[in-house]
Amino acid sequence: MRADLLAEEWGVIARFLPAGWRELARTTGALKRVRRVPDADVLLRLVFLYAASGLSLQQASARAAAAGLAQLSNVALMKRMRTAEPWLRALTERTFAENWRGASPELSGGRRLKIADATHVRVSGSSGTDWRLHYVLSLPTLACDFAEVTDAGGGETYSRVPVQPGT
Repeated sequence: MRADLLAEEWGVIARFLPAGWRELARTTGALKRVRRVPDADVLLRLVFLYAASGLSLQQASARAAAAGLAQLSNVALMKRMRTAEPWLRALTERTFAENWRGASPELSGGRRLKIADATHVRVSGSSGTDWRLHYVLSLPTLACDFAEVTDAGGGETYSRVPVQPGT
């Protein structure tokens, strides 16, 4: 893919981010040092590359290097992901607030916005799914409301998630 096209696509994504998102990377400690990751743009692109693509840390590091984004080991990438957590939480909260015009997380009818997902876990050397992690996150705080580990046969279903009035 052409570099100018990638830059254009990143510009489109960056327009959806809340005001001051780059400065927030420094104030939350996500960008204390700029060694190998020069700015918030690169850090967020690394987060997307790793988290949104389902790649391992090693694969994400290799792709970042191949794309000319950053040269860092999988361990260095893991450390960056750990320190980015407060920044990502703040980005989520600000994005939610801006897009809901400052409304509280409680939506109409006393309902709350949540995200449900599951991911497969493989044991080293396995050729398929060994376990499945099911979880629910509350928006905009990204607080974990529910988590359950099942065997590979535990399918993704909303009936697995406990639902109670007011939560």
